This record gives sequence, structure tokens and C-alpha cells, in this order.
Amino acid sequence: MNYWIQLSIEYANQRSYLDDLFHVYPTIPEGIRELNSDRWSNVEKSFKKKDNDTLIKELFKFNLFPIKDSYIAYLKRDTSSIERNPKTINRICGRLYEMGLDKIFERCSEPKETNRQIGPFFRRWINTKALGILPVSLDEFMKNKEDAILNGSDKQLMDFASSKLNYKHPKGLDFIGRFNGKYVIGEAKFLTDFGGHQNAQFNDAISTVKAKNVKAIKVAILDGVLYIKGKSKIASTISGCINGIVAYKDTLKGDDFIEFLRERLVLLNMLLSDIGSIYLHIDYKIGHYVKIVMDEIFGIENFRNDITRVKCNPKNFERKAYGNIKDMILFYSKSDNMIWHEPKTTYTQADKIKLFPKRDKEGRHYTTIPLHAPGETKNGKTSQAFKGILPPSGRHWRSDVKVLEQLDNEGLIEWSDNGNPRKIIYFDEQEGKRMQDIWELKDPQYPVYPTEKNFDLLNIIVKTSSNENSIVLDCFCGSGTTLKAAQINGRHWIGIDQSDEAIKATTTKMNGIKGDLFISQTDFQFWTDKEIKL
Repeated sequence: MNYWIQLSIEYANQRSYLDDLFHVYPTIPEGIRELNSDRWSNVEKSFKKKDNDTLIKELFKFNLFPIKDSYIAYLKRDTSSIERNPKTINRICGRLYEMGLDKIFERCSEPKETNRQIGPFFRRWINTKALGILPVSLDEFMKNKEDAILNGSDKQLMDFASSKLNYKHPKGLDFIGRFNGKYVIGEAKFLTDFGGHQNAQFNDAISTVKAKNVKAIKVAILDGVLYIKGKSKIASTISGCINGIVAYKDTLKGDDFIEFLRERLVLLNMLLSDIGSIYLHIDYKIGHYVKIVMDEIFGIENFRNDITRVKCNPKNFERKAYGNIKDMILFYSKSDNMIWHEPKTTYTQADKIKLFPKRDKEGRHYTTIPLHAPGETKNGKTSQAFKGILPPSGRHWRSDVKVLEQLDNEGLIEWSDNGNPRKIIYFDEQEGKRMQDIWELKDPQYPVYPTEKNFDLLNIIVKTSSNENSIVLDCFCGSGTTLKAAQINGRHWIGIDQSDEAIKATTTKMNGIKGDLFISQTDFQFWTDKEIKL
């Protein structure tokens, strides 16, 4: 968190912050927002006709939408999404119809909250010569090289900051001043918005991804996201250190944490390719809440697995509960047509004895499976008699009778004493067994980075859900294990992390790959937020 924000929070915790603030920013009743009568008439008509799409579009023309919903901003930003998301529109309109027109009018005409007026409040305070300097127009500000404060429109402040001060961010400014030859710029913030725009770095990173003409991400991985129990925004931190330097901090709690993820998941859903997948590695304490959010964003029909990952060996502890040795990986695809390379695990000696208990004359281990499957077919090739035997009632042969005859000629069908045919499956001909949704892939015992993950785990994900030259995005890349797996498997990759120590650890790991003669080399670069030009 920014140093000055920390000081502000300490001040607020020790003093009568709101009482003091009132003397600086006295609230002024602004009255209700005036609603355009023609627009409101259109709202009334569409409401009475229950014309959902028109109702939403007309309400979007007002400054204030009558209900708070996580998806409103997305729909308002891209109104073409209204037609593409009928279920979401029906849900939102259902709430509007329950409210009624009077309540909708009341909500749309509410005055702005104090925290949303803090910018105008601040400028009003500045214009009282509170800093000992009366703000001047843009022309005077440009001509005069002495101490001065710029009194201009939002556009004038942004244009000046962009052209003269190399300010490249889209966030508006409330203050530009010049003191002793140095420029000071800033945005007024109300302290209930603790930390201000702490998430701006992630949004800038997403903007950068878009600016680099990346049209679709094949695999998105959110790795190492932690949760802290609680409700308030100010919290004790969970952190990890490298050589005494804080490498990461997690301070989000409860609803804030869910909203933190929701914002990012909506963006990732926009970036994700139609044949792509997303894996979210999450703490078990909050994973079930996060699944509900992902069901909404990616669609419950695109939920593939809740993978249980055994993360450590059993531990002795005193609390009254079962031991905790697992966390969750939520796996979703963008569609049914996602990339999928079936992952296999090697059979163990115990598997061979248990799953392939029989032996033929040459000593080869094998097992047998039924030749028939559920479902009855009539007059088809799989309903005919094989060696004079019809499939059992309510079932059909798995293959054409001609195929069964060929298998029998090759000695790949075993006949039981009562004449029941079963297909022979040899152990030594199997590539491996299909992976299930419990993975015993523990984290490194001596990690170089606090949240470092098991390489084999991420290697499986990358190989299973992407092709060569696919793009893999890890939004919390930590020490870069996902990026290493992508690089080794010939994938393009993008890693994002707000920690300088994470970037250092990732750089070391990736440069180590460059020195490996057995891995195909591709060029890659590292940027800091200061080096990226949006």
C-alpha cells in the first residue's frame, strides 16, 4: 500500500476523521438528479411492455442505474452484450419489475454519495485559496513559472498532464500544481475507499495485454490466491519473504476478496479463446464461494472439474477438526470445443497386479471388459448375433459384429465357461491410466519463493489444455513456474505480478531455461509497469 495512504489510515484511526473532514469538505445538499423527461417516458413504456432489452438500454442513459449488480458495468460498457446474455438480462429485469417504477425513479434520481463528490469538494476547497494560492486559468498557468495551481476542466488537466508531464494513465486528476519548479498531480480520495485504486496495476496489465494485439488466451491460470477470514477491508496481512524482503502480501477479506476475483475473472473471460480453459488454484476455505462466481461468469455448463490437490504431508495439530492437506483447483473451459490432450499417469506395479490380475500362457498381465454397453438398438449392426449370441436385454454390442469376429480371430476375446465373451486388455499395451480429479502433487519442500507451486502440476495443466504456440497467461505468476512449463512445452506466455521479488525470481528461473541446451529457445522480455507505455 502507498506510504501516504498508510499515513491517512493511521490518522483516521487515531482522530475524529469525519468531524475534521466536515470542516474541510462541508456537505452541500445538491438535490435530486434531474431525469430527462423523454428518456423517463421511454423507461415507463418499456417497463409496462416488459421489453427487457429496451428497458436496460434506456436506464443506461441515466447517470445512476437503479440496482447494484456486478455485471452492470460490463453490460453498460458493451451494450451489444445485452442481446448475447438473455439470462442475465432476465435476472436483472426481474429485480427491476419487483422494485416498480416509483422505486426505480427514486434510485435513478438519488444525489451522489459524498465519496463520489470528493473531487468537486476538493476543487471547491482549493478555490477558496485554502493553500494560500488562488488557482489560475490554463493560459496563466502556462505563462507564469512561479508557484501556481491549475484551475481547469477535467480535459484540460488530463491534456496538460499527458503532454507536459508524460502522464499516461486514463484515471482522471483533481489537482495539478507547481511548487518550487516541481509539479504535483493527484486525485482526491475519500478514506472509506481505503487504498484508493490499489487494483490499477492489474487493470493496466490487462490493458497492456490488449495493446499488444493479443486476441485470445488459450490457458489462463490464477495461481496462489489466498484468502483471509474476515469482513473489513483493513486486515492483518499474510505475507512471504525472500531474504527478509516481503515478496507478496494478501490483505483482502470476505466480500472484498470475492469482488477482487470477480473483476479479474470477467476480464479473463473476455480474453479467453473459445478453445481455451482457465484453472483457478484457490484456498479450500473460500473455494466453494468462488465456484459460484465462476459458474456465473463462465457458465455452469463449462465447469469441468473441482480438482483436489494434496499439497503437503499430514500434520499434527491441536484444533478440533480433521487434518488439512488439500486445496482446490477449479477448472473451466470457454466452450465444449476446448483444447484437450488426455493426460495419463504411469501404472505402478501395484496397479498391474490389482487392475490386470490375469495372465496368459506367455505370462502377460491382462484384464477383460464387457463387449456390450447399455442401450438397445433394433435392426442395427450392433444388435445382431455374434457367434450365435445376442447382446443381453436392454444392451447392444460395443462394436460391429464384423469387428468382434476380427478380435476373436486375433485371440483378443476371452470366453467364459458359460459362453460370455469379454475383450482382453493387455497391461503392456496401455499408455497409462486416465488421470482422476485427486492429484498428489505437493509443493516444493524448499521453495525459492513463498508461494512456489509444483512444476509437475503446472506442466500437466499446460500440456493438457494448450497446443504448441498457444498463449498461456498467469496473472499471479510468483516465481514463474507456470511460465517455465509453458516455455519448455513450446507455448507463448504472459506473466503478471505486482511484486518486484516475484519478477526477480521469475527472471532467474527463465534465464536458467535459456542456459539449457535441451530445450528449444525462444526470445522473451521482462517489463516493469514504468517501462510499459499504454
